[in-house]
Amino acid sequence: MKIKQIQKLTDKINFGKKYETPKSNNPNLPQIYNIMLVAGAKGSGKGVIINHYLQLVEKAGYSMPDGSSVEQRIIWVSGGTSKSKQNNILDELKYLNDDDRIDLNEDDPNGQLKDIYENIKYERDLIESHNVYRKVYKQ
Repeated sequence: MKIKQIQKLTDKINFGKKYETPKSNNPNLPQIYNIMLVAGAKGSGKGVIINHYLQLVEKAGYSMPDGSSVEQRIIWVSGGTSKSKQNNILDELKYLNDDDRIDLNEDDPNGQLKDIYENIKYERDLIESHNVYRKVYKQ
């Protein structure tokens, strides 16, 4: 059998540029950035353990691989307990703004999560455009 090799094809896959996420300044903490999902029975201590982890990271701080500092932002989404008295442990988190404590509606939680995601993307784009403006202004 005759095999013809095609010159312009390669077997190497281009995965693109890897995005380096911020890391905790404390190397002993687990490297969780962006999303944390914790599930368990009511009263099992989910909020306590998450709160403890977030407080440890607040004290240590985040930084990018190049060493620049990154400010933490927490958005707490729950099934109806984000503002309850039983969850007053959340008041101890200094990076958890009251507007970022969100309870999901039973009617359309998926739609609400999509809206939260779209709002975060919009806010990110505004910050990015402002950073570009500042960079151009300095020039």
